[in-house]
Amino acid sequence: MAVTNTGIVLRTITGVNESDLFLDSEATSTATNTGIVERSIVGVHDANFVHPLGDEEVTNGDFATDSDWALGAVWSIGEGKATADGGVSDVNLDQSNILTIGVNYKITLTVSDSTTGKLSIRFGGSFSDEVISIDTNGTYTAYGVAGGVSLRIRSQSGFDGSIDNISVKEVLVNREST
Repeated sequence: MAVTNTGIVLRTITGVNESDLFLDSEATSTATNTGIVERSIVGVHDANFVHPLGDEEVTNGDFATDSDWALGAVWSIGEGKATADGGVSDVNLDQSNILTIGVNYKITLTVSDSTTGKLSIRFGGSFSDEVISIDTNGTYTAYGVAGGVSLRIRSQSGFDGSIDNISVKEVLVNREST
């Protein structure tokens, strides 16, 4: 049986894994679509979905060189890390003009050697642009919408420690399961 569609095809699929989904799984049918295909998937956990990511926005996120970052007074780059000495609070490590306002991004980074204080990670310059606050060592992932065009890592409460492996990528599609 051949089916030609010039409108909208709507399929509702309930209680299956994403790997079981195919546009046309009947071996004897052919579907030609010149319209829009919509699928509503119910009862599938969001972990089954892939959140496609764009290109890397950060340059020198591994701190291989002492470049590409605006260093506030307590920050230095060396030995593959950016390090704050804890002497002063509210000092920034910035990378400017890498984000687009209103776009959703994923950030990952590693915090190490932290002995005091915390970090505020912001997609923009203001307090309301904060996507995560970190006060212990570890690898972190967070999502947020850019309120400005710069990535700002702000030393707070005399942060004394290092960061490495910073990656910021645009979330291209935000699929939610229902």
